[in-house]
Amino acid sequence: MTQNPFPRLAVVGHDGRDGGQIAFEAALVLRERFGTRLVVVNGLDLPAPRDISGRPDEIELMRTGATHRVERALSARLDERLGAEAEDVELAVFPGSPVQAIAEVARDRKADLLVVGPHRKDGPLDLGRTTRALLAATQCDVWMQPSSPVALERALIPYDGSDESARGLALGLALAKQLGLEVIVLQAYIPPDFAYPSPDGSEVLMPMYVVEQQRDAQRERFEEALAGLKTDGVAVVMRFLDGDPATIIAEEQRPQDLVVMGTHGRTGIAAALLGGVTSAVLKHAQGPVYAVRSGSRFKS
Repeated sequence: MTQNPFPRLAVVGHDGRDGGQIAFEAALVLRERFGTRLVVVNGLDLPAPRDISGRPDEIELMRTGATHRVERALSARLDERLGAEAEDVELAVFPGSPVQAIAEVARDRKADLLVVGPHRKDGPLDLGRTTRALLAATQCDVWMQPSSPVALERALIPYDGSDESARGLALGLALAKQLGLEVIVLQAYIPPDFAYPSPDGSEVLMPMYVVEQQRDAQRERFEEALAGLKTDGVAVVMRFLDGDPATIIAEEQRPQDLVVMGTHGRTGIAAALLGGVTSAVLKHAQGPVYAVRSGSRFKS
């Protein structure tokens, strides 16, 4: 049986603010195009009962009342946006931090995708506190929507020959076929340092012909790896470019482009959550990014 590559269940946090609304609109696109079931989560960061003075029953009544009010408001928003189809979207509203609420629902429902809105730049990671915490608390794939969804035209798929990038390529092709997108497969060549240490500790310049040989060999491996690629009718363009992978992707992406990439998540603080290149791509994304994480259910 062929594996369904599309997200079956997506969890999206919606707190009524702009970022949550952008994520929700992106999730609705997934629902429409792939039949993805949605769970919209709102975690109410209410004071703990021990931090509130009063009788325990009154405190619980207050917390329950606040939860019900938010649930009704969110339900009304869904009804306004979707009409009768709002019944197909599940709501989960309960006391707790947004991160705890979303992570708990994703874990309990075995979700395979988190949909997040634009992340606020915050400190050296530039991922935003909530997004960063969610990545640490879950192993779901991630769809990051930096701005209101627009009609997509291309899928940009970075490929470096690794198993992770092969998984991203396979999923990217399936998504592109379903969405009617052109595919551009990118590989970046990072030239080696032009000097390397000699036995006496001095630096010796690397001959340019050696650099060119390395570049040609990598490009040949790239072309060979994709020579037998089954595209299933999808238009695919291969581009082999010099430079940093994250910079190349950022320069190539437009708001109408979906980046689909497998993640490594091996070194560094941000990389431990997503992978260094993926983390850098998210910082400068002009359009949506679908990050296929190491714990993804999708296998190429």
